[in-house]
Amino acid sequence: MNDKTIIVVSGLPRSGTSMMMNILYRSGIEILTDNYRKPDDNNPQGYFEFEPVKKIASDVSWIYQAENKAVKIIAQLLKYLPQTHQYKIIFMEREIREVIASQQKMLGKCVDATNTETLKHTFLKQIESIKTWLLHQKNIEVIFINHNDIIYNSLPILNKLSEFLNNELIMQNGIKAIQPGLHRNKTVNTP
Repeated sequence: MNDKTIIVVSGLPRSGTSMMMNILYRSGIEILTDNYRKPDDNNPQGYFEFEPVKKIASDVSWIYQAENKAVKIIAQLLKYLPQTHQYKIIFMEREIREVIASQQKMLGKCVDATNTETLKHTFLKQIESIKTWLLHQKNIEVIFINHNDIIYNSLPILNKLSEFLNNELIMQNGIKAIQPGLHRNKTVNTP
């Protein structure tokens, strides 16, 4: 990576982005975070967020603080990344029903089946559009990581991630951030 490259961890909210940020942190990668949002029952290992990211559509002045670091940006905001930098994006994917169930639990809301289906289709359409956009950006390299795979088939996935970021510590230390007991709201069969 050159000294202006920014590692971006992205995906839908509740897709495993905080876990991935923790993997990077434990692997010695500097994280851009303000620790404004504290760990809680939904994310006991922390959120690893940086508040200014939420205003990326109107203010990218903070982007220079992210150089040679990792920052978390939800998928819907990726299109606002300025062209001034190179990005290595780790895009977390999780079964949509699990994402929705996890979001509902976190927000303390229950959405009826019709609204859940609408939400599912909206998310799937957004993800398809974002992936298409990502693959056409000359200043972006992207790796797609499946949430369940990294939890239950960790070593091969961590190896791919290690190669993508050219960081051997991911294999050695990243595994410590993966806690299958924190995988709740399962809708698919897992070990």
